[in-house]
Amino acid sequence: MQNNLESTNSIDVVIPVYNGQDYILQALHSIEQQTYAPSKIIVVDDGSTDKTPDIVTGYRSKIPIEYIRKRNGGLSSARNAGIAHSTSKYIAFLDADDEWMPNKLTKQLNVFINTNYENLGAVYSKYRIIDSNGELTHKHYVFEPDPSIRGNIYARLFEANKIAGSGSGVLVRRDCFDDVGLFDETLHACEDWDMWLRLASRYEFDFVPEVLVKIRRHHENMQRDTSMMFRNQLQFYNKWLPLAAHHSDCLSALRLNIASYLISYLPRINKISLAIDLLSETSRELLWMKYDQSPYLFLLSMLPEVALKLVKRHMQSIRRLLKHIAL
Repeated sequence: MQNNLESTNSIDVVIPVYNGQDYILQALHSIEQQTYAPSKIIVVDDGSTDKTPDIVTGYRSKIPIEYIRKRNGGLSSARNAGIAHSTSKYIAFLDADDEWMPNKLTKQLNVFINTNYENLGAVYSKYRIIDSNGELTHKHYVFEPDPSIRGNIYARLFEANKIAGSGSGVLVRRDCFDDVGLFDETLHACEDWDMWLRLASRYEFDFVPEVLVKIRRHHENMQRDTSMMFRNQLQFYNKWLPLAAHHSDCLSALRLNIASYLISYLPRINKISLAIDLLSETSRELLWMKYDQSPYLFLLSMLPEVALKLVKRHMQSIRRLLKHIAL
């Protein structure tokens, strides 16, 4: 019975890694401990210059490991190489510095098997943040999924990247990528948000309301490169603003998201000037054409909505902190 289940619901795990010698073993161990064993692990080495190749090729696993070494091309490029080598019905992504809870694949696969959605494409879960030592930390904001963020969530995703746990928390049907395409290799940030939007435009999402993923934050995380993140997030906005313009709800949600993002940088005027330079003419028209072409009037007009959004976010954080203290 178990063998038949595994043959019809096989899972490949794709691990993109670049200089991951400090954490790749923990990632591999967390896959070994899964209560539902994947068919294989595809490790895509994106041009590491440390000991990653030796660690992976020397690792003895009960699960077959396919090691692929390629020239450095970024996270999306590595994930795409893994997808190209996958043969199973489902793909689970695990960043090389993250870890899974032992029942991660079991819980998500059960959702796929027992779903009432006609066109379910992806299942995600709750997550927690760990530090460089693998200890839980509460220094970082954790987005707690709303139970309503399931099914057709396309419009809701324009409000923010609501798929918790990054790429490490999602199980996806392999054939979905044949339909919507691979990760956008021109984006070096927000590439997961871009993929979830494309998937949500054609497929339904569901989630497991349990913590199944541990996301590691450490000094080498690319999220610390704020300049790179800023430029790439604006590139993401350039891509999606014209697409959101076809749906008023989507455009309104994305405009609020962009306003919140730019207001957070408002004390650094150079960032706003950079945004003006980087946003396309179409994007600028969609954002502040009604405000005498002034980004500052646009941001001023959005302040009440941004303030309300921040209050809601911080109330969630406060409730989570009080719950943690009570425990």
